[in-house]
Amino acid sequence: MNEFFKYYNSLKTLQKFYLTIPIVLYSDDEYTPFMYTTMISILENAGETTFYSFYLFVPSNFSVVNKNIILNINDKYKCNINFIYMKKTLENINTSHKALSSYYRLLVGDLLPKELDKCIFLDVDICVCKDLSELFNIDIKDNYIAGVIDPDFYLSEEQNCKRLNISSMKHYVNIGILIMNLKQIRINNMTQKFIELSKKNYESHGQDVINVACLSLKYNSIVKVLKGYNNILRDLYKEEEITEAKNNPYIIHYTNQNKPWNSIQIYLEKYWWNIARKTPYIKYLFNRENIYKHKLEKWWFIKKKKKLNLENPKTFNEKIQWLKLYDSTPIKSQLSDKYLVREYVSDKIGEKYLIPLLGAYKKFEDINFNNLPNKFVIKCNHGSGFNIIVKNKKI
Repeated sequence: MNEFFKYYNSLKTLQKFYLTIPIVLYSDDEYTPFMYTTMISILENAGETTFYSFYLFVPSNFSVVNKNIILNINDKYKCNINFIYMKKTLENINTSHKALSSYYRLLVGDLLPKELDKCIFLDVDICVCKDLSELFNIDIKDNYIAGVIDPDFYLSEEQNCKRLNISSMKHYVNIGILIMNLKQIRINNMTQKFIELSKKNYESHGQDVINVACLSLKYNSIVKVLKGYNNILRDLYKEEEITEAKNNPYIIHYTNQNKPWNSIQIYLEKYWWNIARKTPYIKYLFNRENIYKHKLEKWWFIKKKKKLNLENPKTFNEKIQWLKLYDSTPIKSQLSDKYLVREYVSDKIGEKYLIPLLGAYKKFEDINFNNLPNKFVIKCNHGSGFNIIVKNKKI
């Protein structure tokens, strides 16, 4: 007990010299590994004078094992962890358990300590790449929330405006990342307004409720990048904001059903996996081999209409699939690389068997077409089918 009070007092002293940022996350037992990973991504990128106080919304039957795993974070990182057990506060809402979790944002003003005037609410399919003090210190004035415009909903603006009875989707925010003005929410009793609106059973659950109630918000705090939505993004953001979000992201939100932990080739997945490797789940749950195996088996069944035999492959094609999974060697990476394979061919049989190389470039702007001959071929190194055959560059 003495050790506990010693730790508690030192924590209180430490907090006086730090910027304390309250972070709210929600998870059930199934999503605990992902909430854990989100917390680690926050703590790994904490500034020297930033202290994080986590408020974790969990079901009343939340596993003691999962609770202890999360509390072990304190062994390595300086933070404060509080569990808030959710009761059936919104039992009148006719929705699924997963959707119900999105409504918990509506109760933050009442559930968090009254001395907190502000907090950041995050989904758990998120990877934080930088210290959050810059985000937390944004002055959102008297607005209830600050969030990021949701390009998905802006894409179908007319339909969504009609559905929600609002005039524009240019201020409709994604609630996966929110700065919440708890003081203003309490002053105007917005929690009760949220709950009343939630009884209408909106299609997008808590996100619709918050946007219908808080439409006056116009401030964008961060940029969410949706791969392939460049035209929509340019209508909402400046070009430099889009470029920075792609090349130097602040917070990455994996909003689709395909996540880094259940799919392959997810956009910006490397950030999440860099953090996942620092969690205890990397040994048995966050397993890339299992993801590839699942995808391969699914693809095989679609193509062949039968189960793929990886335990004892018999046919030539089955053995090829086995090699894909279990015989990944460095030499294969080199031989599949259009540029690196040249060194291998040169060492084995000589340069005379190589196609002449006119140049290797990291980006299109580096190519000096004046130095190229009249006829040439451009090939991309990162994929197949990206070939440009130029028979006459003057045309």
